[in-house]
Amino acid sequence: MLTPERLTLRPLTAADVARLFDTPDDLGLTASSMTQRDLLHLISDTAAWPIPCALVRGGEMAGAMAVVPGLGNTPHLTVSARTMTSPMASLTLAAHTVLTAFFAAGGKRIGAAPGAKTAASHTFLSGLGFRAAADAGPAKVSVEQPRAAYSLTAPQYGTARLSTTTPTAATSRLVLRPIDQSDALWIARQIADPAVLRWLTSPPAPYTLEHAQDFLDRFAHQPNLCAIMLHDLPVGVVSIENARSFDPTRADAPELGYWLARRAWGQGVMTEAARALTDWHFAGSSAPIHSGWIAGNRASEHVLTKLGFARTGKVIRRYANALGRHVPVVRVVLPPPGRQSRPQHA
Repeated sequence: MLTPERLTLRPLTAADVARLFDTPDDLGLTASSMTQRDLLHLISDTAAWPIPCALVRGGEMAGAMAVVPGLGNTPHLTVSARTMTSPMASLTLAAHTVLTAFFAAGGKRIGAAPGAKTAASHTFLSGLGFRAAADAGPAKVSVEQPRAAYSLTAPQYGTARLSTTTPTAATSRLVLRPIDQSDALWIARQIADPAVLRWLTSPPAPYTLEHAQDFLDRFAHQPNLCAIMLHDLPVGVVSIENARSFDPTRADAPELGYWLARRAWGQGVMTEAARALTDWHFAGSSAPIHSGWIAGNRASEHVLTKLGFARTGKVIRRYANALGRHVPVVRVVLPPPGRQSRPQHA
């Protein structure tokens, strides 16, 4: 399990960049390996992903982390941080946030180029799954200095990332693992997709990194709230939680909730993930599972129907932040295996 040290990430600003170039760095993967102009260009590039992030501890900026251009078409992870003010566990958690987002967006390979004799950098990178690789290519630097090349591919990172937690459930192609604070960036990006957000009622709109971090502070590390890992990459979230835990007006009953990144639609992923989690639930509980879909969401209706959920006969109205209005939600219930389905209002 990743240690939830409190090192908050926020988008890097021009003022942050100026501070970085005036602050000594002892980790060795330094932002000063780029010119100040390079980094300012990067934060102004709206297509850059993951977004360059400031590392904030106790309200003060403790460093920065970004994925920067590298030679040989290999992006590089760059970090500026004082390890005395930012414990290694906190930096590792922040790096997992950036790397998970990078690979979730389709990244295939990332490099790193710390100082050749920096023990802290070697420990840091090895803990993330990086391997020494002569072919990783040098970082794009403005001042020449000795560099040791490291490389990390998507499969290598998937293996290293899953080693930090105990999966809740698995299928032939999916792993469901508890979410943690390192999932903030990719969750923020995927939920913020209007095609995803329009079918959700609870998330704020527009959905930001801060919203994702607040959500994870409340619900991380629960075995019933899982990232859906497809080919070692996160493509969505599925959960079975007591509905009242996130909405005091809701029934005191298990509720199946989920969302899926657009790139994973149409592949049967959500049906497979939800079936695995409902099986996990019924292995330890006989409580029926409730759920629902916004009227018109044919994909969600198909998933729940295929799983065996039956309509309760109740349609309720909930406020959808993304739409700015109340929407009808069709309520359904799934009884334990072997029990006759009966309408249960929730």
